[in-house]
Amino acid sequence: DFIIRFANDRDTEAMAEISALSKKRAYDGIVSDAVLNRPIEDKEYRNEQMRLRMKKRISIVAIDKATCKTLGFAQFVLGNEETDVEYANAELCSLYVHPDYQSKGVGAALLKRVKDLCSVGNNKTLALFCFKDNPKAVEFYTKHGGTVFKEQKHQFGDKEYDHFVFIF
Repeated sequence: DFIIRFANDRDTEAMAEISALSKKRAYDGIVSDAVLNRPIEDKEYRNEQMRLRMKKRISIVAIDKATCKTLGFAQFVLGNEETDVEYANAELCSLYVHPDYQSKGVGAALLKRVKDLCSVGNNKTLALFCFKDNPKAVEFYTKHGGTVFKEQKHQFGDKEYDHFVFIF
């Protein structure tokens, strides 16, 4: 059983670790090992990168009620000027679940909370970029109501990759 709450500075290290481990698992064979391994091998680098992202994004975390362990997190931005997608007024920038807790409803609950938070006021369209070559993520977002709006290149690490742009 878990709760979802807004993240704070004390969550930075756990979020950075989850990000690094989840990206390594999800993007292995898609993204270069050099890009995937740096955050795993360099804890200071990954924590600093997460601190910078937390300043620019709204962050929520899923926390296990019994152990207080961080299970996953999501980060998003609101407002057309803040997104990388001109036709959306909110963008899901990150949704990562610790590999030990995937396929247990954590990601679905985080996505639902983001969609709920983004549906307030004028924020009606949520968009996200998903690696085209990541069938597990494509299936997840489709299952939870996302529609592929278009395909485009999107920067990740040291190069551009083919992505689907999902909208909700």
